[in-house]
Amino acid sequence: MEISSGDSLGEKKIATSIAELPPLKEDFVRVVHITEPQYAEEIRGSGLNYEKYGMAMSTARAYGEEKEVEYGSTDPRFNYEGLKAVVFDLKNAEWKLHNDIRMSPGTIPSDRLVGIVDIIRK
Repeated sequence: MEISSGDSLGEKKIATSIAELPPLKEDFVRVVHITEPQYAEEIRGSGLNYEKYGMAMSTARAYGEEKEVEYGSTDPRFNYEGLKAVVFDLKNAEWKLHNDIRMSPGTIPSDRLVGIVDIIRK
């Protein structure tokens, strides 16, 4: 499979820019986790492990409307040159499970990954 600007995880294209991200499907949320590039690459391989934080919302933000998604942060810890936004698309019901401290699986699987993009600095 030839890919011009993104790369792939198996057969699935992983966007490398916000413009390349797929449209957000109905009944899905877009989950954004901001991190250093080397950690983004780890997440690409093994998923987003939030186990020590109890629930995914402790380390990522979810958006139900594509126009509202923020690929950056005003928090200075997550707002400097070089950071990446690791982007996942999950069904609403799955996102709820990741935020139920009694039942959360502790990791958002890498097969839900749709992109690793540069943050938008605020």
